[in-house]
Amino acid sequence: MNTTSNEKSYFDLHTSGIGYVQRVREVPVRGGRRAQPFLACTIAALVGPARDPSYRYFDVKVSGAEAKKLVQRYIGVDDPKQRPLVRFRLGDLWGDAYIRDKGEQKGQAAASLKARLLKAELIDRAELASIEQHELITRGIGYLNRVKDVTP
Repeated sequence: MNTTSNEKSYFDLHTSGIGYVQRVREVPVRGGRRAQPFLACTIAALVGPARDPSYRYFDVKVSGAEAKKLVQRYIGVDDPKQRPLVRFRLGDLWGDAYIRDKGEQKGQAAASLKARLLKAELIDRAELASIEQHELITRGIGYLNRVKDVTP
C-alpha cells in the first residue's frame, strides 16, 4: 500500500521560555520590489533562580500571526515598567557574528542570537511569583558529526 502525502516535513528547532518583550520596531528593508518591512523585537528571556534571574537576549523577527497582534501594540514603548512579560516559542535559532561599529567597544567582535518569534502570550505577574527556577528549553532533532572518544 503506497500513500503519498503533500505535507511538507521539517526538522524544527524550537526554544521556549518566559521573558520580556523590548525594543519593538518596524524594520525597513532595502532591496527589490518584493521587499517588505517586518516587525522585530528583542526577547529578554529569564534564566536561573527566580530570586536572582539573569537574561539571555534574542533578536527576533515576529512571524506568528497571534504574536504579531500582541507585539505590535508595544511599538514605541520604552518604559521598562510597561514591557510585557510573555511565554514565548522561538524557531530557527541561529547565531550572528558581527563587528561593533560604535561605542566603547568599537571594532571588537560580538555575536547575537537571532530567531523567529512563533508564539507569544501574556503572563500574569502573579504566575511569575509562583515560579522558582526559570528555564529555556530547546527541542529539536540533529545529527552527530565527527564523534570521538576523548580521554583526559
